[in-house]
Amino acid sequence: MHIRPDGEVAVSVALDWLEKRTDIDSSRIGLAGVSLGGYYAERAAAFDPRVRAAVGNCGPWNWGECWDYLPALSRAAFQYHSGARDQADAHDRAYQLTLEGVAHRIKQPLLVIHGKLDRLIPWQQAHKIVNAVGANAELAMFENGNHVCNNIPYVYRPLTADWLIEKLRAH
Repeated sequence: MHIRPDGEVAVSVALDWLEKRTDIDSSRIGLAGVSLGGYYAERAAAFDPRVRAAVGNCGPWNWGECWDYLPALSRAAFQYHSGARDQADAHDRAYQLTLEGVAHRIKQPLLVIHGKLDRLIPWQQAHKIVNAVGANAELAMFENGNHVCNNIPYVYRPLTADWLIEKLRAH
């Protein structure tokens, strides 16, 4: 299956399955995603109200806007996994992965985590997300964080877990 901009479709199918399980409280489902998974978590929250809270860690506002910052290997991987014919087609497809026009639909609590030292997804992308979502969004910007804040996992991982627990318990 190729990368697609509407990742919320796959999340909705997974939520349909989870709702059928009796050992899960489907009224308290949260999502956390890193890098492009951060985009998918946020996008799923925009389209599926069964997502009660979401965390996006270093996900893009618009993947195409990040293209020039991506290493050649990341561009090649996206080309392959998106089914693009060549780099130009991949670049065009990257612009389809955007929260523009949909982020305002996120009504659930959203935590956006980002590192200012991220060389793949510029930190300004996080501000675009938070500004578009509005009052439901919180921003945790780390001056010393790199991409996915992988250099400070002891900071972002507990933050993600504790924040989700707090928001899901409140629900």
